[in-house]
Amino acid sequence: MSYTKHNWLKRLGTGLNKFRDTISGQIFAFVNEPDDVTQQGTPIREDWLNEMEDGIGEAHEALGDILNGTQAVGNTNKLGGISAGQYAKESSLQDLNNDFNDALSQIVQGQVKVGNANLLDGLDSAYFATAAAVNNIVSGAIKAGDASKLGGHTADYFAVIQKHSLIVSNLSWVDSGDIDFPKRKAVALSGVTTNSVVDVNIHRESYTTALDAGFASFTESYNGGFYLYAESAPAGSVTVTAKVVK
Repeated sequence: MSYTKHNWLKRLGTGLNKFRDTISGQIFAFVNEPDDVTQQGTPIREDWLNEMEDGIGEAHEALGDILNGTQAVGNTNKLGGISAGQYAKESSLQDLNNDFNDALSQIVQGQVKVGNANLLDGLDSAYFATAAAVNNIVSGAIKAGDASKLGGHTADYFAVIQKHSLIVSNLSWVDSGDIDFPKRKAVALSGVTTNSVVDVNIHRESYTTALDAGFASFTESYNGGFYLYAESAPAGSVTVTAKVVK
C-alpha cells in the first residue's frame, strides 16, 4: 500500500483569535485563560508533524523495497536502522513455501526416507505425517499397531476418516424417547464403535425429504452402527454420506 506524504504548514495571519457572532454581527477576540493546567500537553508543531511524515514515508518506501526484492534481508538501510530481516519478505515466504512443498513431495514419493533431515531445515522428516502414509492407513496397507513410517507412531495415533455413501430407508423408525426428536433409525455400519464420531451429510436429492422429516443435526454411535434422529419418519428413503472418525 502506497503512502502519500503531506506537508504540514503553520497557520499564519493577524487577528487569528477573532470570531464573529452570526446573530448579532459582533466580533469577539477570545483568549485562552484556563483555571488550572495540570499538564501542558504536547504542542502541535509543523516541524514535528513533517518529521513524522518523513518517517512514515521512508518506512513505506523501505517496506515496498523489501516486498519487491530490491532491498536484501539484513540491509539496515532505511527503516530507522532496523534490519530488513525483521520484516516478512513476500519473496522469502514464497521460497520457503516452495522448499517445503518440494521436500514434502520427495517424502511422499519415497525419495526422502523417514529419519533423513535433508531439505527440512534440520527437522526429521518423520515429524510430518505424509499424505502417502495416511492413505496407506485408510486403505489398510498400514495396520493398526504398525509403526513403519509416521515417525514411529502407530497408525492408531492418527484419526482415520472413512466415508460411506448410504441409503437410509423410511422403514423401521422407532420411538426414541427424545422430546425434540421422537423418532430414531438404527443404521448398521461395520467398524463403528461407541467411541466413533459419525458426521452425516444429506445428499442434495434427499434434502427436501430430510427437511420435511426434521432430521437432527447429531448422531449417536453404537457398536456396529449409528442412530439417526428425526421429528418424524421420512416419507421416502434418504441418501447420505457418513464420515466416520475412529
